[in-house]
Amino acid sequence: MNSRDWKELTALSGNQPGAMTGGVMLGVDFGSPDVEKFSYAIGVELPEGISPGKFRKMDIPPATWAAFECTLDDIQNTYRYIFSEWLPSSGYKHDAVPHIEVYLPERPRQKMKCELWIPIIKK
Repeated sequence: MNSRDWKELTALSGNQPGAMTGGVMLGVDFGSPDVEKFSYAIGVELPEGISPGKFRKMDIPPATWAAFECTLDDIQNTYRYIFSEWLPSSGYKHDAVPHIEVYLPERPRQKMKCELWIPIIKK
């Protein structure tokens, strides 16, 4: 994504955190956690009544989410922990819904914070 597209995309949200996620940017992973290849999309939460313009609008199905806080530097380690330790011992399994990376507003002199939203269902 070039810088012009990035600016247009974030402008759709009014450069504000999303009402549902609190994120300024979202990463949506459509792959299964047990495969090496996956499809990934970058987006923002669209405010009600706003058109996506040249971008494609995607609706994420409702789900029960387990949310994990991390920093951008820690994201891969957090994924490893979720899928190798937490999920197998939790009594839940991964639901067949995309999982979401929520990139939170940046704070001066702090590492970028994010949340990983993992869709879950009871085993």
